[in-house]
Amino acid sequence: MKGFIKILNYLCLFLALIILSDFIYSSNTIKDSIVKKTTHFESYHNAGGNSHVSKSIKTSRFVFNCSDTFYETSNVGDSLIISTSYLFNKVNAYQNLKTQRSETYSLRILTGLIVPLLVFLIGLISFKLKDRLSILVFVSQIALLANLMYLIAS
Repeated sequence: MKGFIKILNYLCLFLALIILSDFIYSSNTIKDSIVKKTTHFESYHNAGGNSHVSKSIKTSRFVFNCSDTFYETSNVGDSLIISTSYLFNKVNAYQNLKTQRSETYSLRILTGLIVPLLVFLIGLISFKLKDRLSILVFVSQIALLANLMYLIAS
């Protein structure tokens, strides 16, 4: 059983490195123009009654959320340079050629950088501390697998 857990730890470290390198070394750069701008009002049916507005931009190939300032300074027909990941073909960053405003897609920062980096660091620390972090390692591995499923499915 310990051998299986060790193999699983190495496999998760390897997957975290693959996802991390896919985010860092985005090799595909595409020039595309804005086809449509949409605003979504989303409310939560909870006691607080919270809500938020998300703004997204649609090109001929991608749909992605952006910040309010990028949304307001961009118009339909503006040309964008979109940097995508090599393996998962996800939007990593985008730049408006007219305004020269650029951003990194915040969801990709979470799925491509933060989650794999945390899993990698927890995995490395767990080799040093052995059984003291077993639950944390398990939870981080589940988060990594959920992250991988999201990257593949969406």
